Amino acid sequence: LQSGTMATGKNFGNYKLGVISGIVFDDTNGDSLLSNSDGRKANTKIILSLGNQRFDSTLSDDSGYYSFSGLRVGTYNVIQTLSAGSIQTLPSSSLYQIQIIGGSNLQNKNFGSFKLGIVSGIAFNDKNLNGIQDVGEEALSHWEIKLIGKSISVFTNDQGMYQFNNLMAGSYAIAQVLQVSWKQTFPVGNQPYSIVVTSGYNSTGKNFGDYRLGIIRGVKFEDMNGDSTRNEGEPGIPLWKIVLSNESVHETTSTNSNGEYEFTNVDQGAYSISEVMLSGWVRTVPSFGSYQISIDTSGELSIGKNFGNYKQSSISGFTFYDINANGERDSNEIGLSNWTIRISGRTIDSTITAVNGKY
Repeated sequence: LQSGTMATGKNFGNYKLGVISGIVFDDTNGDSLLSNSDGRKANTKIILSLGNQRFDSTLSDDSGYYSFSGLRVGTYNVIQTLSAGSIQTLPSSSLYQIQIIGGSNLQNKNFGSFKLGIVSGIAFNDKNLNGIQDVGEEALSHWEIKLIGKSISVFTNDQGMYQFNNLMAGSYAIAQVLQVSWKQTFPVGNQPYSIVVTSGYNSTGKNFGDYRLGIIRGVKFEDMNGDSTRNEGEPGIPLWKIVLSNESVHETTSTNSNGEYEFTNVDQGAYSISEVMLSGWVRTVPSFGSYQISIDTSGELSIGKNFGNYKQSSISGFTFYDINANGERDSNEIGLSNWTIRISGRTIDSTITAVNGKY
């Protein structure tokens, strides 16, 4: 500088470096809002990029807090890394895009995530109808399990297991689709399971117990020799009514052309099986008129409940005055009334001849 020189405009410009901060939280109910009930997530990696270049990263602390400081002017992207099975609920876009100018201190750039729910269980053949899978009660494969009202269903595998994954927050009802001739033992009352999925929900043991309804079979036959046993050549009797009943059930079926009958889809309980007797027939089996049975296990098959009957027979004739003792009733030989005629054997009985000698 020379004497008397005045140098002006030698200015210094500065700006305060920027800060970005926020909270990483477990969005328990998936509502995209940070609340006191939401857990804070530690050790979540937050990535800061400048333009398309990764600039820095940090881990959230035990309170879920993260921050980036000393940021120069520019446009930054802030992204959280999600764990497997989780979705981001806040922000609604995949990242925050932030413009840093001098002195920027941008707080509450919070990240919410929701860990998708899982529910699983087993379908099994509840042989003893106690609602518990006991030893020896096999799995039911290829049964449909559904989320009611959600149009979502899965099928049990070869081990009877099913599982729903990736469930969003909310209430669900889980039910099975009963197959023909089966009934549900658990949950009782044919009810579904009701669940509420929150972040990280993982519920096992939502099992379904089922049993196969019973079958009762038998034959209605003509017991021609009355020995209470169906012998060769004794035919079945068609169109004979057989009745299944207890305090709450009264079902009737008719025998087919071979005399066979069958009751299907018989529920657990005690039953009486009887026949509708027809005039002129005598029952030989069962000796007490009906069968008393109990259906106690899954898929129970009760067979041999047979009914035997024979037609009543009649014997008739005349007692007459054999005047010429030729052993034949001639036209002039009168009947003898009030004579006692007896029968013996399986049936013991007696009758009195009529006025004309007939019995």
